[in-house]
Amino acid sequence: MPLVGKGREGWFLLLFVIQFCVYTAILAYYENVVNRKDGLSTFVAVLGGMPGIIALSTASSIVLLEGLAMLSERYLKRRYEEGQEERQKAWEDWNRRRMAAEEAGMEFDEPPPSRRNGENGK
Repeated sequence: MPLVGKGREGWFLLLFVIQFCVYTAILAYYENVVNRKDGLSTFVAVLGGMPGIIALSTASSIVLLEGLAMLSERYLKRRYEEGQEERQKAWEDWNRRRMAAEEAGMEFDEPPPSRRNGENGK
């Protein structure tokens, strides 16, 4: 499959086949009902339209799959970066409270952010 990322080949084939069938049905309907061609003329007209249907199905499948992959990767990267920032802020806030308690001579028994969030000290 041209230009389809590894692991998405099955999705490409599924999407391609669905689009191919839908576009072929639309063309057959158009030739048979709108242009009022008989069975053989409709068949020949649909065969003549196959290269365009194949090109359209291929291009739109690639654009849909790779576009969705690109957008989801961008979204996941942004969420990861936001999570990192939140973790960093939680550690800084915790450390600020710890240092303030230490400076005031108070006991500081608040667990670190990694223990509160179930990260087991990571």
